[in-house]
Amino acid sequence: MAAFGSNLSINPYGKGVYPVVGGTLSAFWNSALQAGGSAASTSLDSMNTAIANNLIGTFFSNAASATNPLANDTLLLIPSELISVIVESENSYMNNQMSVSNVFNAKQAEFINDLLSGIKAVPVSSIGNATIPSTGTNIYTGYISNILDRVAQSGLSKDEKSPLYMTLMIAESAFQYWNNIVITPAGPFTAYFDGFGASTQFASAVNYANIPFWVEAAIEGCLLGYCNYSIMDGPKTQGNSMIAMMGSAAAINAGKVIFKWVPNGINPIKCC
Repeated sequence: MAAFGSNLSINPYGKGVYPVVGGTLSAFWNSALQAGGSAASTSLDSMNTAIANNLIGTFFSNAASATNPLANDTLLLIPSELISVIVESENSYMNNQMSVSNVFNAKQAEFINDLLSGIKAVPVSSIGNATIPSTGTNIYTGYISNILDRVAQSGLSKDEKSPLYMTLMIAESAFQYWNNIVITPAGPFTAYFDGFGASTQFASAVNYANIPFWVEAAIEGCLLGYCNYSIMDGPKTQGNSMIAMMGSAAAINAGKVIFKWVPNGINPIKCC
């Protein structure tokens, strides 16, 4: 069974460059998300800059770490390049401008559609894995992990699986992050929660119901980041693709919570 919380493997079938995705990259993304949340009170530009600086700084500061999957990647995006990808992804999200069918094949799109539709079709508690906080032991695996196992066992190539693995890691990370702070409010986002200042019971119920939409925004941001990085000029690296996906996911997820973004269309991600 897939293990998002382990530093050993994201899945048992074909890890590629993802031996530490479950732990290290999830922590990197959470840090960038919180940095964006802390800066958003100033402006959207400040939020985007904080996310980009946090991600790039984190990867460079961990470049020599054995737990950093990009330790040998010397062509990392600079903050201004990452900001340009983030802004393009935000515009794509708000203006319904990006069709991922231009980037993903039919089988990849099937998994993307299943992920986006499924997270709002199952109970909120079943979206992600449930664990025992004191030990990290899984009580049960959620819907996102089921999709992960299907991707791992599919006939897709390593390169075709990689952006899906990254998207699923972001999805699981987003679920765990929002689920935790809705249950125990803390950090920069609580001031933007619906019902903030009302009764704890009311606020928790409203924001618990919002979790699928916040996870959806993270997924869509991740996919848009991949698409917008893929069409940039110049050589591409898998490491930069991962950073672009994390940056766009953090920005659109934070924007959804803070600015209450609503796309100008039913769904900014069109897979078919």
